[in-house]
Amino acid sequence: MTTHSTTRRWPLGPLALGAGILLALAGLTTVPGGTAADKEPALPVPLPADLKLVPPDAIFFVTVRLGDLKKPLADKALNLFSADEGRNVREGLKRLLLPPEAIERATVVLPAPGKEFAPQAVLIVRTAKAYDKEKLLRAFSASATETKYRRRTYHVRSGKRGPAEAALYLLDERTFLHGPVGMLGALLGRREGKAEEDKGPLAAARRLTAGKHHVVAAVRPDVLVSTWLSPVLFAGEAPQPNALRLDRMRPGEALPLLPFMPLIRASAAVFTLDAGPELKVGVRVHCRSAEDAEDAETSLRSTLYVVRELLGAWMREVGIDLKGKGAMADVLRGVEGPLRGAVVERDKATVRVALSCKIGPATLTRAFAEVEHLANDVRSANNLKQIALALMNAHDTYNAFPAAAICDAKGKPLLSWRVAILPFIEEDDLYKRFNFAEAWDSPTNKKLLARMPRTYAPPPGVKTKQPHSTFYRIFVGKEAGFLPGERATFVSPQPRPSQGRRIREITDGASNTLAVVEAGEAVPWTKPDDLPYDPKGPLPKLGGAFREGFHAAFFDGSVRYIKNGVDEKTLRALITPAGNEVIDWKKVPLVRPVVGASPRIELPRPAPGELPPKKL
Repeated sequence: MTTHSTTRRWPLGPLALGAGILLALAGLTTVPGGTAADKEPALPVPLPADLKLVPPDAIFFVTVRLGDLKKPLADKALNLFSADEGRNVREGLKRLLLPPEAIERATVVLPAPGKEFAPQAVLIVRTAKAYDKEKLLRAFSASATETKYRRRTYHVRSGKRGPAEAALYLLDERTFLHGPVGMLGALLGRREGKAEEDKGPLAAARRLTAGKHHVVAAVRPDVLVSTWLSPVLFAGEAPQPNALRLDRMRPGEALPLLPFMPLIRASAAVFTLDAGPELKVGVRVHCRSAEDAEDAETSLRSTLYVVRELLGAWMREVGIDLKGKGAMADVLRGVEGPLRGAVVERDKATVRVALSCKIGPATLTRAFAEVEHLANDVRSANNLKQIALALMNAHDTYNAFPAAAICDAKGKPLLSWRVAILPFIEEDDLYKRFNFAEAWDSPTNKKLLARMPRTYAPPPGVKTKQPHSTFYRIFVGKEAGFLPGERATFVSPQPRPSQGRRIREITDGASNTLAVVEAGEAVPWTKPDDLPYDPKGPLPKLGGAFREGFHAAFFDGSVRYIKNGVDEKTLRALITPAGNEVIDWKKVPLVRPVVGASPRIELPRPAPGELPPKKL
């Protein structure tokens, strides 16, 4: 039996982050010798109370001066990072009733692993003015209670106890912390003297936060790799952070990382960003020795080379025309030339590159909005890809696709096909909780509506008439891809799903026949309510989630983003599985090539022995 993989999901959070970095690099021109903003303060600057909590030996931190950014830009920047469901700062701040303009500075820090706790991120917020304590606590939890931990008082949700529970700690009238109780206690319990403040791999980066940079981010690449990526990259016991060894890596894993190992072995990498009339980006890599810095210099040039090539491939994949209109095109228009001219400089054990992007906040704000829309496009394409693969795996298991509905013994539709394929989208536990002898809205099954898998969820910001609804629906009928459900054959406690068509019945070709589409209206995801197809009747409305068109999955697992207004005759030919029509794909206009469902981007490889030039 062939099993089609459904476990790999395209990482939307990293995609959004990557797109943001590409925006930051877009239109870059080299700033010889760095910028004034990239220099460390000549004299020690006292750190505010919130930044003093950032340990100089942390694994990672990023601090953003939201108060200095224009509101639309701050909103869009925070929206961009909301793709990591349940782990984004914006939603946390929203729950605490703090809009971006009310925040002077927000910092996320990931402390180094300790003896008691595995490292977990902590959010530190400094407000523009004194916050309302009671209002803040009510927003955090309507029933927040106090708990003591290591002689400090924390606010937790009612009934919650223990060092792993999320808590709020009010440091002063303008500063509060949010994170696990144990991690908050570890940060607050540090006893930093003057000498300790300037020690640690990220001490220099922490001093930069006292300046006027809009964003300062720093990471210890060696610790990050050894802590999180070692189980993936290394076979056996993880190596020590300062002795990452390629010979311990699994076969085939070392080669892609070989050009970047000097950067991975660096003690710290620091990024600064300033969003003024021009967008200025600074990158600094601190190495352990001048010899290591020489290798890191070559590695950083290789990285810029890869970024340039990857950017070109990405633009081709998503269909961005540099001669076209739009904020993204404006931002990316001159990127290749400036990247070729980027100069990497080395000073003893430090390697740096400073770049300036000639775009203003207004253009950047519009570009963020376009990237956010593109991220939603990617998310929907990924969802349909997972659904299509699940249907294929169901066919391999039952020798047929599922019917449109799970029915009772009399043939009455009870539950949707979306419930039938739950085991094939890694939701077997949820599948077993359904009562298959009852309808979707019975007291037992209705409780499960709120547990809608994210694979079926609409894009963020798209409202539906009913909660827990999905736009992903199928065409049902004797001349459509899916047959109506028939009487179920029960195998206690679950039924064997009603069988639908077999792949051999789709004689028009699996790649020419629609399987699942974004319908014009969303329906509760467990409800057996789809799109009835009548060859002589009107076509149903499609494309309720996006303005430009609708995403569609085909029976071969491919996904296309089809424009609104596609020729009716062509659309009917795509719906029928055995109509013997010839599809003229020139009459199927696409909004753009689908990101995430298309083949992997292959970067051009230098010839053997060829290294990227010192000046790219």
